[in-house]
Amino acid sequence: MCHNYIRYIAQDDYSNILSTVDKDIEKILYNTFKTSGWIIQKPPYGLSKETYVAQNGPKRVFIKFEVNIPPLKRVSDLGLAPCLLSSGTYHNRTYVIQQFVKGIIPTRKWINNNLKKLAELIKSYHSDKELFYILKNNSKLDYKNNVNDSLKFVEKQLEEVKQIIITNKNIENGIKKLMNESKNLRPVPLTVIHTDPNYKNMLLVGNRLYILDWDDVRISDPVRDIAPLLWWYIDKNKWPMFFNYLGIEMIDSLMNRFYWWMARQSLTIAIFFAKKNDVKKVNKYLVDFAAALNHSDNPRLPTSDI
Repeated sequence: MCHNYIRYIAQDDYSNILSTVDKDIEKILYNTFKTSGWIIQKPPYGLSKETYVAQNGPKRVFIKFEVNIPPLKRVSDLGLAPCLLSSGTYHNRTYVIQQFVKGIIPTRKWINNNLKKLAELIKSYHSDKELFYILKNNSKLDYKNNVNDSLKFVEKQLEEVKQIIITNKNIENGIKKLMNESKNLRPVPLTVIHTDPNYKNMLLVGNRLYILDWDDVRISDPVRDIAPLLWWYIDKNKWPMFFNYLGIEMIDSLMNRFYWWMARQSLTIAIFFAKKNDVKKVNKYLVDFAAALNHSDNPRLPTSDI
């Protein structure tokens, strides 16, 4: 069931108004709501897909193009994402229209004080059979093949920015270690994962928590979602409590997977910033990469602003 209090973007400053109203968007909105005169704006920050905010009087909606509609519809039905008001294809481009209301990004303090709520939210999509079924046809369901695919993605992306990422022998050796240790991960049943559950992709509405931006939802190792949350936001002494809420035993094979996926995630983010020539952030995430690869503590907690 859709609720009227979900908001996809947690900011109200939409100063970057489109100079020319996009006629395709206007047509889609008219076909959906039978009203014209929409003000169409670009959000003031980048998102992974082409996105717009449209307003007509008090009504605001969020529009996203080039999306995989079935999984987005399912996470909306589960109450994990903004209510899907409409979806379809226009000029060979898929789109969704979602509700847009106010909410705030949770702080690290809030996350640490609400571990059970966060764990229950993650369990709800990790265990959803319908969402798994929707995604399985485009996924490698064998654990080793799934891991290998994730490494192939990293290798392909790395080729574009090697000169920025591999600045010394330690980083080069670390990447080789990441590749080699992938063979030692103990296989587990794969689940639906979000892939990027960082705090900017979360929305707190009243006492309810939502995870946003499901563009890259897929099937993989469940710890691939869990590791970044614990590594970047949750005090280490609370990790056992969080795993307990998830119903997962905190054993050595789990933690080997935990640190491996965390290292891979950090390297992937470093590559992302390398493509933007943001060397400062590249170095920041390479520090995380090295620490996770060595099963060390996060060197940037608890004072860093991630």
